[in-house]
Amino acid sequence: MRPMRRHVHSVPLMSAAPLLRSVQGLRTLEVDARSALAEVGICHLRDVPDEIPVSLFCEFWQALRRTTGGSAFGIRLAQLVRLENYQLFGHLVASSATLGDSILRAVRLIRLVLETARLSFHMEGDHASLLVEPLYPEFTDREMVEFEVAVIGVVARQITGRRLEAEQVRFSHEAPTDTRLYEELLGRRVHFGAPHNGYVFDSALLLLPLVRHDTGVVAELERQAEDLLADERRATQLRLEVRAALAAELRGGSPTIERVAQVLSMHPKTLARRLQGEGSSFRRLLDELRLQLAERYLNQPGLTVEEVAFLLGYSEKSAFHRAFRRWTGRPPRALRDESAA
Repeated sequence: MRPMRRHVHSVPLMSAAPLLRSVQGLRTLEVDARSALAEVGICHLRDVPDEIPVSLFCEFWQALRRTTGGSAFGIRLAQLVRLENYQLFGHLVASSATLGDSILRAVRLIRLVLETARLSFHMEGDHASLLVEPLYPEFTDREMVEFEVAVIGVVARQITGRRLEAEQVRFSHEAPTDTRLYEELLGRRVHFGAPHNGYVFDSALLLLPLVRHDTGVVAELERQAEDLLADERRATQLRLEVRAALAAELRGGSPTIERVAQVLSMHPKTLARRLQGEGSSFRRLLDELRLQLAERYLNQPGLTVEEVAFLLGYSEKSAFHRAFRRWTGRPPRALRDESAA
């Protein structure tokens, strides 16, 4: 089998956990995902890195439909979800006083558990809507969206203790040939080709009390969740600062962690430790930046491969060739030829 398909780092990354959970859930549904995994270059799940390109996750779902001839895997997998799967987020959502409180918290904190979409809540008269908005529409498959929408209904049933009948369950993609399973699992009012993905429901449902409401723990759980979001924002800021310093250093040669740390007014060991704590590293950020710039430069016909290597801080063209092959599995000339074509 071929090695895992390489995706350029300009494609957004996500945690590999949703992919691994999906494969585990498909096994429960007695769906063999091995052919689909092989089609996207995954031979062994143990070899999957902690982060994968969002496009790879999308391609997996597309390959699954091709290799099995089936569909509606997303809504079927959603039925297996339990609130406990979402740890802190799940506990906080379940401990809210009402369904409305729970929805507002979910909209604000969804980033803790979902990296490919965001939630938005709207009120208009007696109607409320909870929408699922893909963050990367170009890398979104219908199965991903159907899972994200369906799991909302599953969680709402668990926290209220009853099945809630929405006025509309909306999907922006076209209807499948057979919609019976959708109506069975999501209700009879499923609409395809809609302007948004999500739910429209009677606003009176917002007042429904939750079966596991616990006022005593909500404040503490909320503090923990906000701390996690703040840590993520700080981590993002540090990576942005490192990338900016790297971009400046590349113009003068090959960057080192010592020089970048000096620019950021910290010790090199401190910088390395903080990046490691965020699941990254100096080398990884440098490689990501170099690849992103390499793609940009190689698409400019006025620059030779030797000049691109120099602009990226390589003293020898051969070192750039080796690095580019490691990143993409092909030589720089291949990308130049594609661009010319």
